[in-house]
Amino acid sequence: MGSSITLITIGGGILAALGAALAVLAFRTPATSDADLAAERLDAYARVEPPLNLAAHEADLNFRQRVLMPSVRQLASLIGRRTPEAAMAQLERTLLLAGKPLGLSPGEFMAVRYVVAGLGAVTGSLLGLAVGGPTYAVIGAAVIALIAYLVPKLLLGTRVKRAQREIRLSMPDAMDLMSVCVESGLTFEGAMSKVAERYHNRLGLEFAQVLSEIRLGRQRREAMANLGARTGVDEVNGFAQAVIQSDALGTGIAKVLHIQSEELRRKRRQRAQEQGAKASLKMLFPMVLFIFPALWIVLLGPAVLLLLKEF
Repeated sequence: MGSSITLITIGGGILAALGAALAVLAFRTPATSDADLAAERLDAYARVEPPLNLAAHEADLNFRQRVLMPSVRQLASLIGRRTPEAAMAQLERTLLLAGKPLGLSPGEFMAVRYVVAGLGAVTGSLLGLAVGGPTYAVIGAAVIALIAYLVPKLLLGTRVKRAQREIRLSMPDAMDLMSVCVESGLTFEGAMSKVAERYHNRLGLEFAQVLSEIRLGRQRREAMANLGARTGVDEVNGFAQAVIQSDALGTGIAKVLHIQSEELRRKRRQRAQEQGAKASLKMLFPMVLFIFPALWIVLLGPAVLLLLKEF
């Protein structure tokens, strides 16, 4: 009797365990199949997102971002297709040396020149009509359009000259720093990186550009040649050619840097002497135009007054 009760208890326990296992299996989430994955992806694409209100998005933009810059870019692409590649490459180097004013590309810069010339022509024609008639309108449109077309190039040239002057003044000290770094055990690239870190000007940016080109796999000779051609400064070009020649002949770079530093300081001294010699000639014209007439009035004025009283 006791054994039968034990068997019944064990059997009941086994049946309860099987029932619990079947219940767990019944309520378990079935494994996702390929068909289920495809259905989920289709449902995701089928969900309708609220449409983007382009009118409200464009309303948040200013006139320059909404109208002016897209028109300039379209005109820039049209000009870029009709301009020789050599001219575009030269303009690209000039813009880079000038610091990319307003972030303009070569095509956009040329488009800005044409747009400004067109606005100048309209302004000149209106002024000519207000002054004297159709003839004055044509003359005014031509003159002001020509001036407006030349002004962006003149401003760009001014920025380029300022950047070249900044590079020319910084080169001797940079050569001293590189020479000390190389003599201390750094490589040429390490010494150039020190200059790029310390000099927060155009020279530091140009050296950083050279290091970027070398890291991207370009040879040192090519990167230095690009540096000389990109800056257009005789001192930088001479430094680049000296480094290229040092690589070709296998001479020590520390000696080359020391020689370049002395040469640059000698050229800067000669340039200062030349500017000093030109100063007297440049002072002659304002003296003749402004100082001498005042002296003549002060010295001869009383005598002229006395002569006028006698007559």
